[in-house]
Amino acid sequence: MRRYGVPADMIEEATRLRLAGDWRGACAVANVAVELDLAAVAARHGADVAGRVADDLAHLVPDLLRWHLPLRPEPLNGARAVTPLALYEGGVGLTVHGPDVTDQPQRLRLRAEPVAAGHVEQGLHLNRERWDDRHTTELLARCGGRTRLPFFNAAGTPLPVVELGRDDHEGRSERATQLLAKGRVAEAWDEAGFDVDAPEHLLRHYRPGLTMLAERARHLAESTGADVVLAPMPSFLGMLLDRLDGPRPRVRVVPTHSGPPAGVPALPRAAQHWPAVLDELRGGELDPAQLHPLVGAALFPARGTLLSARGAPTMPAPPRLPGPVELSCGGTWHQVAVRDGTLHVPHPPEELTRELALQALAGRVEPGCAVAVRGWRTGGGWLPTPLLKLRSQLLAYVMHGEATAVEALLDEGLDPRLLDAHGRTLVHLLPWLFPAGARLRVLDRLLAAGLDAGARDRLGRTPLHFAVRRGASPTLLRALLAAGADPAAADHAGQTPVDAAPTPEVARLLTGFSVVPPR
Repeated sequence: MRRYGVPADMIEEATRLRLAGDWRGACAVANVAVELDLAAVAARHGADVAGRVADDLAHLVPDLLRWHLPLRPEPLNGARAVTPLALYEGGVGLTVHGPDVTDQPQRLRLRAEPVAAGHVEQGLHLNRERWDDRHTTELLARCGGRTRLPFFNAAGTPLPVVELGRDDHEGRSERATQLLAKGRVAEAWDEAGFDVDAPEHLLRHYRPGLTMLAERARHLAESTGADVVLAPMPSFLGMLLDRLDGPRPRVRVVPTHSGPPAGVPALPRAAQHWPAVLDELRGGELDPAQLHPLVGAALFPARGTLLSARGAPTMPAPPRLPGPVELSCGGTWHQVAVRDGTLHVPHPPEELTRELALQALAGRVEPGCAVAVRGWRTGGGWLPTPLLKLRSQLLAYVMHGEATAVEALLDEGLDPRLLDAHGRTLVHLLPWLFPAGARLRVLDRLLAAGLDAGARDRLGRTPLHFAVRRGASPTLLRALLAAGADPAAADHAGQTPVDAAPTPEVARLLTGFSVVPPR
């Protein structure tokens, strides 16, 4: 599921620290900030709650939590997403917060706090297998299996069609899944063991993990003392599950415009749906060797010892720089290539400038070498498909903080003078990279390649604006200042980095520097 954001070296080091009993160190390595104080939790919510929080933190696997987030198959964690990991007495929970905005370094934050009712639906408190080392082996059951993962044998090899749908638990899961995929909704629910008392069309676009749904509903009902459980659905509808003490629960659909029925507990989304990784495994997009070791060991028991001992998954290799790309330019075919730290085209710079000026005067754009160079270095306009893919992959690594992959591409000869869609250079995006020590290494390489520490994006913001707003360390701030970044540079809204300083200490650091004009 995760091609970005949880590299193998993060998993290895976080695992080492966690097994040594250093859960705080494991969180730091996994880019998870611990924003809670157990003494303060005890003073505010009681010693029992603080003790339960401490116990859960001791068993938290922060890299596994990051691997399972976001819950939906999205590239980045949702803005201001709050995910309860555990619920305690008095409405208090252990929660994890995503970034304040989507386009921000993907740092997660752990807190112990009152949990709003609206956040419970996004919780993992009924799915501890996704973050708690005491429950990781339960993932197989949450994916519809007992002795093997449906559609696979125990070693992780996809089963041929003729071996699917046998008369066992996994076969029933396979049959129900196949029926649902074919739109045979009533048959799928019947196969999964439900009595449906609702029009079929209301369930047509709702695709839960059918063969785990009843088990999770029963668990929620037992833990809350309820007889009925609500599974929220799209379009202001909810599915009521009752008769949970019998072999075939009943399903009804009710409107939820005015909120859920009073006193009826709601199943979180994660307790209704298979993990998103299953689609990629079934589609062949992900190899079992690329799973988080704890996930691989749970889903494929015959490979479990090997996967657990290895300590890190086999990560997809960083994208290689594409070979020369042929494109039509002025009626002839030219080659464009990224190598040796630049974008090579068979034209001198003045010729490219002249060609772009002529196209602007003529009011037309014809793809060619000049337009490709402009697209690479402005973040907009046409690019040959291999270069467009390379830029997208690089920016995905940057947005997920994978400094190792970024440095590997620079080692291969990547031209670092590309811009993203907002006109930002890689110097602007340094705060995204993780671990923090890599930012200075990358900055030195970018400056050596000729990038400007005072470059402006389309809103007039400099790298120092971003470093201040994204909470960069004083070390990075000083490095940018030493490279010529101006703390008094105003963006298009008139705000300077000093204006954006989050604390008086940062403001003093910025104002205490003398800007040396570049020679």
